[in-house]
Amino acid sequence: MPSQNELFTAQAVKNSADKFLKGRTDATIRERFFLSYLQKAGRFIFNESGTSHTWNVKVREPDIFTTRGEAPQFVSSDTQEQLTIGHAAYRGTDTIDHFTQLANKGPTQIVNLMETKMTDLIQSMCNAMNKQMFGSAASDTSVIAGIRTLFQHAVTSNDDRMAIPAAGSTYGGKSMVLGSFGGSWSQALGAGRPNTGTIYDWPEGSGDSQYDWLASKAFNYTGAWSASNNNWGTNCEKILRRSKTSINSLGGSGSAPSLHMLSVPMYNTLLDQIAVRERLNVSDYARSLGFPDVMNYEGALLAYDIECPADRGYAINPQQVALYSLHDQLFFNAGPEWNIEKQAWLMLIGFVGNFRWNPKYFAEYASYAA
Repeated sequence: MPSQNELFTAQAVKNSADKFLKGRTDATIRERFFLSYLQKAGRFIFNESGTSHTWNVKVREPDIFTTRGEAPQFVSSDTQEQLTIGHAAYRGTDTIDHFTQLANKGPTQIVNLMETKMTDLIQSMCNAMNKQMFGSAASDTSVIAGIRTLFQHAVTSNDDRMAIPAAGSTYGGKSMVLGSFGGSWSQALGAGRPNTGTIYDWPEGSGDSQYDWLASKAFNYTGAWSASNNNWGTNCEKILRRSKTSINSLGGSGSAPSLHMLSVPMYNTLLDQIAVRERLNVSDYARSLGFPDVMNYEGALLAYDIECPADRGYAINPQQVALYSLHDQLFFNAGPEWNIEKQAWLMLIGFVGNFRWNPKYFAEYASYAA
């Protein structure tokens, strides 16, 4: 049983932990560009509840009728679909054993030690979440649904410039396959269509909003963009321009990606390619967040992340992704609590929530093989 002095010390540590958590979490988030970018854009959602997370997405347009002197007909429009994802749960733990407490007597010393341990836990939690941001929950729904969850795509030929959602691909409980919710798309391009596995021009051409409402764009940078030597270096600028045009034209004004997040090798290759002709400017906005080496490129930020897979990059619209938490801040903490069996003070921080995405506003740059 802890002594009266130890109980006093524990109370001081608990009070410090509660006050310390949010400030240290915010400071740590600012060390990770994507998380910092989302926070600045107001895309953190707190105090969610329920056993899952559900949100509405506008899929269809209300029907419009042609009439000549006829009485109007009033029909109910069903324009919405719902997406539902489960919560992911993560936790990190640490201890202050009894011997360590004795060697660091007094509330001040223990509080300082606790803050060091909390800082390490928060840093590890943010790093884990940032890594999972580039992961996939397609085959394991217990993990955070990272951006790769949106890209369950396939090509028919290695020359296809675009991959399309594969048969059976789902997100939020709904099919991502083109045309699963009806609608039609143009067929004007013939052999010049981006993917030979379909007779349709998508994502070029035009069609109904419900045809592709849950389909992200996947650009195959080793596809037949030119007569030869198709790789990221030769096709990168062409693909960045087309991702912007594709997302903006199919998502509406203001839908264009404001961030291209690349792996370190792809980022370096792109800079080498651009530097031959022009000089990129450092983004003042990114600099204000503490990232002085993020560039501006044709109206979007150009950034890299060590956790991004080496052969992939992403076009991101931050207004179409959110990170939600079931707590009143991003992480929660428990303890320190005295454990008589372990003869130690135990502490824990955790996260319960997930990323949620509207897939049609995102693109992946990768090499897809048939």
